[in-house]
Amino acid sequence: MVLTGIGELNRDAFANLLPEWEEEDSVEIGVIEDGKAVGAAVFSEHGDALFLQHLFVVPEYRRKGLATALLTGFFKELKDEPLKEVLVNFRDDAEGMEMFLLKQGFRLFTDAEILRAPAEEILHSKVARSLLKTTGKGKVLSISELLADERRAVARLLDEEKMETDLINDPELYEPLSFVIQDPDTGALRSCVLCEKDGKEVTVLLLANVSHQPADLAELFRTMIRNANNEGLEDAELVFLSNREGIVETVEHLMDDPSKLKRDGYMFVGRMRLREEDYWLRDFILKEREGK
Repeated sequence: MVLTGIGELNRDAFANLLPEWEEEDSVEIGVIEDGKAVGAAVFSEHGDALFLQHLFVVPEYRRKGLATALLTGFFKELKDEPLKEVLVNFRDDAEGMEMFLLKQGFRLFTDAEILRAPAEEILHSKVARSLLKTTGKGKVLSISELLADERRAVARLLDEEKMETDLINDPELYEPLSFVIQDPDTGALRSCVLCEKDGKEVTVLLLANVSHQPADLAELFRTMIRNANNEGLEDAELVFLSNREGIVETVEHLMDDPSKLKRDGYMFVGRMRLREEDYWLRDFILKEREGK
C-alpha cells in the first residue's frame, strides 16, 4: 500500500475515484494497491478545521484498512498545524460508512431527516406575507450581539439538542439568519435559529422554539423571512435538519405547495477524539453529499 498526493501528473489515474465537484485549495490524497489507484480522499480547510469532503475506496479493496490509512496518514501530518477539528460529510445510506466511522472512534448518537425546499416557496407564500404584516414583542439579537451569559444560554440549548456547544462561536454561521429572540423584560431565551450558507444553499442547523409558544415561533419565522428577503435569497435552497417532532409540519405550513418540500435522506451528529494526536473534534453535522 502506498499513499500519494494527487496532482496534475497522476490525476487521470484517480479520476474515477474523485468527486465531480472540486473546491478551491482542496488537498487530494490517494492510495495505491497492487499497482493501481484504489482509493482517494479530499480535504480542505474550513476556518480552523479540516473538512473531509470525500472518502472512497473501490468495493473490492474495502475492509483492508485502506480508508483508515487515508485518514490517519493525513492526520499524522497535522500535528504541527493550528487546525483544531475535523468535519466530515456522508449520506446515511453510504455503504459501510457509519460502521467505519464508529470504528474510527466517532460516537454517533442522533440523526435528523434532511428537508429541502426552494426558498421562494417559503419567502413568497401566503403565510409569509401574513407574517410580515404583523409585529412581535420579542427582542431580536444577532449572534454577534450576544453577551457572554446570553451565549451560555444558547450553549445550554445546543447541549440539550446533542449538538456541540461551541457552535455558537462558529465563524461560519450566517449572521443574517442566525439570531435569538429574547423576552424583552427578563432577557430569557424564547427562540433561536442558527444557519450556515454555502453558495446558493442555506442550511438551518438549529431551529428551536424554547418557550413552546406559537407567537414566539411566528416571530422567529417572521424575522427569518424578512432577513432572507433583505439578503436576496429568493433563488436559494433552504435545507432543514429535522431532528424533532413538528419540524416537517411547520415547514409545510409555511409553503403554499408542501409537495415541493423534498426529503433527502438523513444526517448524523457525533463526536470523536483522534488518539494519535490530541485533537478534540466537535459535535458536527454530517450532511449528505453526492459521491459519499
